[in-house]
Amino acid sequence: AENVIRQLQKIYPSDGLLPIYINPQSGQASYSTITFGAMGDSFYEYLLKVWIQGNKTESVKHYRQMWETSMEGLISLTRQTTPSNYTYICEKSGGSLSHKMDELACFAPGMLALGASGYGPEKAKQIMNLAEELARTCYNFYQTTPTKLAGENYYFHAEQ
Repeated sequence: AENVIRQLQKIYPSDGLLPIYINPQSGQASYSTITFGAMGDSFYEYLLKVWIQGNKTESVKHYRQMWETSMEGLISLTRQTTPSNYTYICEKSGGSLSHKMDELACFAPGMLALGASGYGPEKAKQIMNLAEELARTCYNFYQTTPTKLAGENYYFHAEQ
């Protein structure tokens, strides 16, 4: 598993956002969707968890560094609706953004809250605020349906 991470570090983009498909023969990222939803969520979650489970030692520091880089990428994908002020995470394909958020991306508020403590005070507050905003959106995924069961995907449209 560590060898895979070393290979990923060689191609790791400056925004920390990897597509959901990587060619297993070449190790190169393919032209595919970047998402914190289905098929993308676990990678980002486990970068943080390996750092924590590794007791935050020097030998696992690169996981935290990769995670922090990815969180800057996540921030670049966040948008806010008007007039409801829901914060959501877009998906990306190539250079275009899709204003779609999977319900599976609702792990992100907890992940952000868990990782906030590894930052300095100012950045930790920014990350916690984002976690709270995203948690509000996810909560409303459930609360706005008659059954209180969330859908799989949500599309956000301007002024709606």
